[in-house]
Amino acid sequence: MPGRGCRDFSSRAEQLPSLAAIDVVERLLLQALKNTAGRAQRTACGDMTPEALDEANETLVDWLAATFSGRNPHFQSAEDWNPRGLAQYMREMMPESLQTAAPEKGARLDDDEEVIHLAAGIFLSDVYATLHALASRGCPFDGIENADPCVRLVGFWSQLLVGAPIFDSARD
Repeated sequence: MPGRGCRDFSSRAEQLPSLAAIDVVERLLLQALKNTAGRAQRTACGDMTPEALDEANETLVDWLAATFSGRNPHFQSAEDWNPRGLAQYMREMMPESLQTAAPEKGARLDDDEEVIHLAAGIFLSDVYATLHALASRGCPFDGIENADPCVRLVGFWSQLLVGAPIFDSARD
């Protein structure tokens, strides 16, 4: 019968950006790095106080932790990944870093959301270490997010946060 061909039954509903999609996570982390670099530059120029920078850093870490724990309503979390699967993957992939950070923050490594919060703090520390290394080589902060070390860092963390095999370690 005519008109009885294949039909498209897929949903036309608007979907939230998925935390299981590496491109979504890359854009999110790249923006976090870019914003962090901007705040660091404003602080170095005296346009932002160190206290305001610390507060912004805490806010970013809290936001990243909530997002990757599946508590950000603007993102779709992956079933059984955010937070449980992700926290377990982090425990396997970065046990030394988590064990070092946990006592400093008074965090428990058996709590999935605390593990993700610790990892968000480690990400921010990695961002600052990368920015410091680039600045010490005279790299201008304008467009610094496109510098190869920043791209590698974002790639590494994106792979980690979606559970992809890690091919390039930006955390030597």
